[in-house]
Amino acid sequence: MNYQNERLRKKINIDELAELAHISLSEDEKRRMSEEMLDFVEFASCLARYPEPMDDRRSISLDSLREDVSTPSEYAELITRSSRNFADGLFCVPRTVKEDE
Repeated sequence: MNYQNERLRKKINIDELAELAHISLSEDEKRRMSEEMLDFVEFASCLARYPEPMDDRRSISLDSLREDVSTPSEYAELITRSSRNFADGLFCVPRTVKEDE
């Protein structure tokens, strides 16, 4: 492992990330997660070597896009039937953010 990787490892605080994600990790999971995060950061830093396109507008003409038309879903009944908590056309999910945050 090179010096830069060691510096990155010190900056990645797995305990803080787990707390933010509201998950608990064993020591083995923390070690593996730390390695995975370091791999991800190294991969992302490699992307910085490639130049960005100067003008993305050249790639897609707005004239070639289809009109946005709402159509009924053939799977709507199956999806709502398989949902644990569905009411008034909405999926009900547990609150994940506290009121005081």
